[in-house]
Amino acid sequence: MQTTRPTPAAADAAGVSSQVFREVMSHLAGGVVLVTSRVGGRPWGLTVTACCAISAEPPLVAVSIQSRTVTARSILDQQAFEINLLSADQQELAAHGSAAGTPKFLDELLGEDGHRGGALATLECSLVRTVELNDHLLMIGQVEAVVPGAAVQPLIYWQRQYVSVS
Repeated sequence: MQTTRPTPAAADAAGVSSQVFREVMSHLAGGVVLVTSRVGGRPWGLTVTACCAISAEPPLVAVSIQSRTVTARSILDQQAFEINLLSADQQELAAHGSAAGTPKFLDELLGEDGHRGGALATLECSLVRTVELNDHLLMIGQVEAVVPGAAVQPLIYWQRQYVSVS
C-alpha cells in the first residue's frame, strides 16, 4: 500500500493542511440534512452532512456544528433540535441553510409545522451530550420521535455539489 503525504510547505501543525484535508473529504459522499431549531420563536436551519446514527437502543444521533453559530447557541439554549433528512428535490432549502453569513430563518421554506416540508423523515431530538472539538461541537441527541416523510430519493453532497442517487 502506498501512502501519499503532503509536502512540508502544505502541512500545518497536524501534518495535513486544511486545503488538502478538504479536498480529500470532498470525495466522501454524504446525505444532506437540515438541522433545525428555533430562534426568537421562528424556525432556523443549518445544512450539514456531518450527521450519523450512534446507537439504536436507545436511538442516538450526532451532528457536528461549528460552535460559534446561531444554530449551536439555540440548540444549547433549548436542549433540543430536529434533523430533517433532505430529499433530492430540496436543493433550494439545502442551499439556503448552507449560505455563509446569512440569516437562516425558514418560515417561508418549510411546511406549516416549521420543519417537515418534503423531507424524507424528521428526527425530533433532545440534546443529551455535547463534546467540544476545536471549533465545532459534536451534539448528541436522543431521538424522541420520528416523523416519516416522502419515499423519494435522498439529497447527497459529493465533490462540493448536490447530487441525487439514480
